[in-house]
Amino acid sequence: MTEVKKIPISNIVITGDNPRQNFPEESLKSLGESMLSHGQIDPIIVRPKDDYYELVVGERRWRAAQLVGMSEIEAKIQDLDDSACHELRLIENTHREDLTGVEKGDAVFTLMEKYPEKYPTIKSVADSVKKSYSTVILWCKESRKLSPKIKSLIIDYQRLTSNHIQYLIKYNHDVQEKLAKIIIDNKDELTKEQWRKFFKLYDENPTADLNDLIREAKGVEFAKIDISKLTPEAKKEVEDILKERKEEMEKKRKESLAKAHKERAKRKPSKPKKKAPPKPKPPETKPTVPPVPFRTIEKEAKDVMIPVIYPLTTYDKVTKFMGKKRMIVGEAIVYLTEKGLEVEGIE
Repeated sequence: MTEVKKIPISNIVITGDNPRQNFPEESLKSLGESMLSHGQIDPIIVRPKDDYYELVVGERRWRAAQLVGMSEIEAKIQDLDDSACHELRLIENTHREDLTGVEKGDAVFTLMEKYPEKYPTIKSVADSVKKSYSTVILWCKESRKLSPKIKSLIIDYQRLTSNHIQYLIKYNHDVQEKLAKIIIDNKDELTKEQWRKFFKLYDENPTADLNDLIREAKGVEFAKIDISKLTPEAKKEVEDILKERKEEMEKKRKESLAKAHKERAKRKPSKPKKKAPPKPKPPETKPTVPPVPFRTIEKEAKDVMIPVIYPLTTYDKVTKFMGKKRMIVGEAIVYLTEKGLEVEGIE
C-alpha cells in the first residue's frame, strides 16, 4: 500500500541509522523557507508504526519544516519491513547532491555489510544506484582512506573541495592532516592547475617547506643563498642590502602606524564646544515708590504667638497705647480706630 497525504509533523519519529548525520541550521532554514514559499517538491517517505509514522527518507526536509514552524508535511506512506526500509534509506541518500562523498561511501559499505547477497561488490551497488563505477569507488576511498579529522573538515565545515580530497587520499593520515592545513590557509589563492603543481612538487620533495612549495606553485621565483660561503666583499654587500631593506620596512611600518593613528583621530568625535553663559537681561524698570518701613511684632493670643506686620508709624502708635492701657495688639488697634485716631493701613 502506497498513499501520499499530509500528516502532522508531530506524528513522525526518526531512527538513528540515517547516513546523513550533519544538518547545518542555515541550510535547513533556507530549505524550510523555500518549502513555505514554493511548496514541497518531493514528499518524504514514512512507514506506519502503531499510532505514529517512522521516517524512512527525508530527514532534512522534516527538520527544515519543523524549523520554520510548519505543522504538516506531505508524505508517501509505504508498508516496508526493516531490511527494505534500511536499504531504501541508504540508496536514496546516495542520490542526494548535498551529501559528501564520505557520507555516500559510508552508505555504500553499510549496504554491502548488511545485504551481502544482494550487494556483494562495489560494482553491484553502482549498478543499483545508477552511478558510474569510478564515482562510487571514489566515495569508498573517501570513506575508508581519509583520517577522522579530515572527514570532520569535509562533513562539518566543508573546508576541503573534492579536488583537494582526490589528492589527499593517497597519503597516510599524518600527511593528510599536515597538507590539509596548508590547503585551508591557501584555499582561494591557487587555481586547480597550481594545486596540481603543488602536490607534484611535494611528491618530489616531501621534506621541503610547504610555504615555499606554495610560492613555487604560484610561480613566485626565489633562491636561497648561504651567506657564509660568500667572499667578504659580497657578504658585506648582501648584509648592507638586507639592512637597507630592514630599515625601509621599519620606515613603512612607522608611516603606516602614523597614518592609522591620524585616521583614528579623525574618527574620534570632537569635544562639544562650551556654550557661553547667556547674558543676564536687564531688570525691568518700574516706577519707584518710596518704600514703607515695616517692623514685625508678635500678636499674643493666649499662649500662641502670631507674627503680624504693620507700617512703622502704626506700630509706634499701637505699642504706645499698649504700654499705657496694657492692651494686646488687636485691642489697641480697635481702641485707636474707635477713638477716630488716624492709623495708617487701617481703613
